[in-house]
Parts: sequence; C-alpha cells; structure tokens
Amino acid sequence: MVRSEADAAAKPELEVSNPLDLPSVLKFGALLVCIGVATKLAVHTAGSTGAYVLAALSGIGDVDAITLSMARLSGVSLPYEVASIAILIVAGVNTLAKAVLAWWTGGRAMGGLMMLVGGAAAAAGLIGYAFGPVSWFPLPLPS
Repeated sequence: MVRSEADAAAKPELEVSNPLDLPSVLKFGALLVCIGVATKLAVHTAGSTGAYVLAALSGIGDVDAITLSMARLSGVSLPYEVASIAILIVAGVNTLAKAVLAWWTGGRAMGGLMMLVGGAAAAAGLIGYAFGPVSWFPLPLPS
C-alpha cells in the first residue's frame, strides 16, 4: 500500500484511555488465561514444536502473555532451552510484525528504520543466547 500526501496530512485524533480501566484489565487477564491454556495444550500434544508454533503465532499480536506462560512452564513441563528459544521466537515475530505495521502506517522510511533497530535487537539477543550464561552474572542461574 502506497500512502499519498493527502493520507499523510490527515492525521487521526489520538484517543488515550486509562490502562487500569477494569475492562482493559479483564481483557488482558482473559488473554493471559487463553494463552496459558493454549501453551499447556500445545506443549502437551506437540512438545517443543507446539511451543515454537504457538510462540510464532502469538508473536504477531502480543509478547507478554506467551512470555509469562513459557516462563511458568520452563523447568516444569518444558526444558529451559525450549522455553528460551520460544521466547526468542515470539520476540522476533513481534518485532517483525511491528516493522510491517510501521511500514504500513508510516511508509518505507519508518518501516526500514524499525526493521534496522529490530534487527539489531534480535542480533543482540541471538548473540546473548549463543554465549549462554556468563560467570560474572551476580544471581544464581538455573542449571
């Protein structure tokens, strides 16, 4: 989709709402419960592949619920490595989705900038994952 000058000049009014509004909190809670149930179901039926697929699908919209679900399951019914890879997948897919959204709404320059910054963040995450836990980290890490 190519934006015209008239489209760029017509800016919609920004409507700000209270994030602590009860309906907003209930919607997030419902999303968290749905993703938690879907995560347990996906891990139980398809193992690590189910976790990865669900992470990729969830990353299109939101990272919070799936990240919390993976963190809760890590070390219990899901190995730490699988949970960490799933969290990397959800973060990467979400960053890509936001870059596409930035391109769609802000044009090629905005989308390119978002992709550049997101790519740098993804590269830093992959480098951190590749090197694993470091010995100078002050808190005990799970083994």
